[in-house]
Amino acid sequence: MLTFPAISALTLGATIILQMGLAFNTSRARFKLNQSLGDGGKHEVIALSRAHGNLAENASIVLITLALLESSGANSIGVALLAAVFFAGRVFHPFGIAIKKSPNAPRFLGSITTYMVGFISGGWLMITAAQLI
Repeated sequence: MLTFPAISALTLGATIILQMGLAFNTSRARFKLNQSLGDGGKHEVIALSRAHGNLAENASIVLITLALLESSGANSIGVALLAAVFFAGRVFHPFGIAIKKSPNAPRFLGSITTYMVGFISGGWLMITAAQLI
């Protein structure tokens, strides 16, 4: 019987709030700059849209992976650590995208933590699944 993945659910709750904040910022910038669709080549809209899009592109698969690990009975401290590192990186990333000078530390930290958590959790999930076959 699967257990409720509370760590993943907490991380997902925080992530959806972050996602809605980034979406709202994008909408607000489009309204302010009178840009109904797309980015119009305006750096502010491009940066906000990419911060929102990057989270959308990465969060779901990482959070599903963490939830599957947690539901399988994986070490909860390990899952919590991966969840915390992932969320921290996802908070850093939009700040880095807002900085015109690239590369920069917040964007690098946001990207590298997402990659690390993805690779580690993906490998861990494959090992866990293989052991259950």
